[in-house]
Amino acid sequence: MPTVNIYYKNHSEEETVVKIYGAIDELQSFIAKELSCSSIFLSLSEISIRFIKVDYLSKMIGDIEIEVNAAAFPERVEKQDEFCRNLDKFLEQETGITNTKTWLILSELGHSM
Repeated sequence: MPTVNIYYKNHSEEETVVKIYGAIDELQSFIAKELSCSSIFLSLSEISIRFIKVDYLSKMIGDIEIEVNAAAFPERVEKQDEFCRNLDKFLEQETGITNTKTWLILSELGHSM
């Protein structure tokens, strides 16, 4: 089950977070579709999205930083850069947000039921 952590630090980014939250269903659907592959088909209920406000002294490289954590299926590994670019484009189209930094972190992982 993939997790999505959306980090922001300034009050000025809180307005941006509200825009992302307004498109959260679409974001969840986009991520489920993009991370589905021949090994696994994801439903919306399997995508966890969290908004995390970090300490104002943090040295972030983007106004909004997004980490998507998921299992490393071969198809995801092959398309990881494409996924990150597509997610940035999706957020720009849906919300107008342009200064995001996105990472897809693929690993071996287990989960609880």
